[in-house]
Amino acid sequence: MKKLTKAVVSAALAASLAVSAAVFTVNAENTASKVRVVLKNENFPASQGAAWDGVLVDEWVTISDSDSAESVLENTFTAKGYSIEISNYGYISEVNGLGEYDNNGNGGWMISLNDWFTTDSASAYTVASGTLQDGDELVMQYTNSWGADCGSLYGVLDTSLKGLSFENAALSAPFSQHNTNYVLSIDDETEIIKALPEAYNKNYQVRTYLNGYDPDVAGAEIKRTSSFTVADGDVISIGVGNPTWPSMNSWVGTADETVYTVTVVCAAKHNFEQGDVDLNSLLSIDDATIVQRYLAEYEDLDPNRYSIADFDGDGIVTIFDVTAIQVKLAEA
Repeated sequence: MKKLTKAVVSAALAASLAVSAAVFTVNAENTASKVRVVLKNENFPASQGAAWDGVLVDEWVTISDSDSAESVLENTFTAKGYSIEISNYGYISEVNGLGEYDNNGNGGWMISLNDWFTTDSASAYTVASGTLQDGDELVMQYTNSWGADCGSLYGVLDTSLKGLSFENAALSAPFSQHNTNYVLSIDDETEIIKALPEAYNKNYQVRTYLNGYDPDVAGAEIKRTSSFTVADGDVISIGVGNPTWPSMNSWVGTADETVYTVTVVCAAKHNFEQGDVDLNSLLSIDDATIVQRYLAEYEDLDPNRYSIADFDGDGIVTIFDVTAIQVKLAEA
């Protein structure tokens, strides 16, 4: 890969200090439109000279029809008594005494919307245009390395997920970056969950869909902050870096999109073989590994999967169940 010039990277960084043009579904739970605003510095410690570190702001704030992402950030910070400096093209260069080059020549402030580093200035995204919506998540964070320490990787054409988890439900096997097919285990026939995907390279958008993948339909995706109801047999699709979606890395080249498929399963409604803990209808060494991870407290098992993991039927999941699965596999 060719080494990026400072001028090119500076331009890309300035473009990244912005907010997404993506359109997301509205969170119907709020009667007034709100966005989550986070202000943090986790990369430049106060012990090394930063004016402050940690998280200064993490709250939901009400937005009006006249707001832009820039005005929301400015109003939120100034209401708390924090100083803020904004250039005439929308770049925020200083917050509460912490400036862009206070640590080194590669430092500065970056803004993401729904965990994506974007392609335009914060002032360009407005409630009136529909590019700033109820339920959006604005995160402003400090970088020491042109965004790399925040997950913004210029020139890296990788559209995989770094992590994938769910609130109120669990993947039936450990997440692996390049495995794109999973089963999501739920306790009841229906469950209200929240999807929490994280891109390896946050210059690419991540969008979540239920029972149909519609990357070309604006607003068809489920917002990152929204909860939604799933049932046994539902399919969740999570796309990363669709070529029709905006990305700061488009100037480098077109990346291949990655799509993850997660099938929702309520184990109580199925007759899974004892020991088939990953619910894929196949007893394998992966099932023994999951039980080992549970025993080592690296993974949780819901009641249904716990029952399936109890291979010897003594009512307790132990290392003997791991051994029993391995013996069964050896005999096959």
